[in-house]
Amino acid sequence: MSMSIHFPLSRRGRYKDGTYHGFGAGFRGGTTTVTVEVSGGKITAIQVDSSEDAPSFFNAAYTMVSNEIISNQTAEVDAVSGATYSSRGIMDAVSNALAQA
Repeated sequence: MSMSIHFPLSRRGRYKDGTYHGFGAGFRGGTTTVTVEVSGGKITAIQVDSSEDAPSFFNAAYTMVSNEIISNQTAEVDAVSGATYSSRGIMDAVSNALAQA
């Protein structure tokens, strides 16, 4: 499964430009892996490379969490109600990727 969210750039941010890969633990310890794109110092895209979460929970979390991360330029955003563990897996994976930026 591969999904991605892209947003246009505005001002220079705090991250080093590049493509970063990260992983996090989601529902029942399943691993979520992501690719995070940083351009102009800002998070511009989050692509899920794989997820071991239940698709119904994961899909509910992915769009909302990714949009919030990109809008707020941080992986520390609110989890989606009813998909808390999937949300945390995405946030942890993005945080893991951004630790390299």
